[in-house]
Amino acid sequence: MEKSEQKLIDTVESLAPEILDFTSRLVACPSTLGKEAPVLEVMENELSLLGFDPVRVEISPEDLADHPGFAPVPWDEPRIFPFTGFSWNRTSSSLKT
Repeated sequence: MEKSEQKLIDTVESLAPEILDFTSRLVACPSTLGKEAPVLEVMENELSLLGFDPVRVEISPEDLADHPGFAPVPWDEPRIFPFTGFSWNRTSSSLKT
């Protein structure tokens, strides 16, 4: 095993309690259609703690209709934010080793 692979494994193993805590908080949140806000808030908070700048991305079926991977949905729920995008905040030092 290469040194970089071992470092990755060691890092993940050292973060196991945090990973399990985060996963538990995610699956404990309601996230059914129209009730996604609690799980998005958990995700956004975690991404912020990791030094990312989360941004909610509104999905517009009209804007995506011509995309080859577009799949229409059988509901009309306004302002659903099924995806939280993020960008790296380079001023953060929370992930530096």
